[in-house]
Amino acid sequence: MIHKTSISIKKSTLIKGLILLVIGIFAPSIVDYEDFSIYKWLYESIETGDTGKLIIAAINLIIMNCIRGVPQYLGAFILAESISIRFNNKPVQWTSGLVPIVIIPSVYYLIFKIYNIKYDLGIPSLMVILSILLLEKVNYSTVKPMNKSFIIVLLLFGVQWLDVVPALSRYGFGKGELSQEIKLVAAFMDSGYVITLIGVMFFIVFTLSSFLISKILNDEHKYIMTEEKNKAMERELQDSRIRALEARTMGEMRSIVHDLKTPLSSIQSLASIINIVSKNKKIKKYSKRIEKSVDQLNSMITEILYPDKRRVISIEELMDYVLSENSPHM
Repeated sequence: MIHKTSISIKKSTLIKGLILLVIGIFAPSIVDYEDFSIYKWLYESIETGDTGKLIIAAINLIIMNCIRGVPQYLGAFILAESISIRFNNKPVQWTSGLVPIVIIPSVYYLIFKIYNIKYDLGIPSLMVILSILLLEKVNYSTVKPMNKSFIIVLLLFGVQWLDVVPALSRYGFGKGELSQEIKLVAAFMDSGYVITLIGVMFFIVFTLSSFLISKILNDEHKYIMTEEKNKAMERELQDSRIRALEARTMGEMRSIVHDLKTPLSSIQSLASIINIVSKNKKIKKYSKRIEKSVDQLNSMITEILYPDKRRVISIEELMDYVLSENSPHM
């Protein structure tokens, strides 16, 4: 048995994914932590003992990480969407799902080499990658990639909040420098429970929102698939009706042809008899013309049953034919 593997690539989707990855690689040079005044809010929170300013610093950190991370994760996801692998005419989903596992660590490595910024491929990143793999496995084929990408954005924003939850540090969350700074300040101000409460709350809100969007997209996919199935059934039913009508028409045409040929056979037989028994030359001539006309009429009637022999004629051609058959000089 010969196994056949085929790979198809959507060029426009591939280009979008590559552009997003390039943006993700250059994001650290465009989006800097100083632009979000994270350390400024941390220092002010320590000086004033204001937990609100600590929360602002955490929010700014999450926004900055999301702005930096969204192009990378979306680029990897859309890049995976652009690749379709089929084995023996059956789609292989897990191979395209492995693309983010290769792409995202590679992007992190490039960023480290270019900017000397070490991104932590921690549990939040792994959670987002796992979500991409699950989306690839579900494969909402009728849903646009950008709509599915919204799930990744919400989930990324949600899991980023787990990095600032102090209680989760022992489980590998929040190994980044700024995340550790926020948790240290929270411990110093005895505000760890506040950061934990806000972090868990936002994680739940955004994660549930991503699942809700996923459910909506799933319902949309099922609706579209049902509509396509109904349309296919309607087309099949319409084709069946047309075939039944054609069969009925053909049956009626055969019946008409048979009914028309019966009297023509009688006419032809009588014309032959007249030609045999009559000694009048003019009558013999007319009887032969009758036989010839009957033969032509028989042929025309038979052609009714063969669509490939039908042809469109003009009224002028029809009139010329009729007049030639009824010439007064016959």
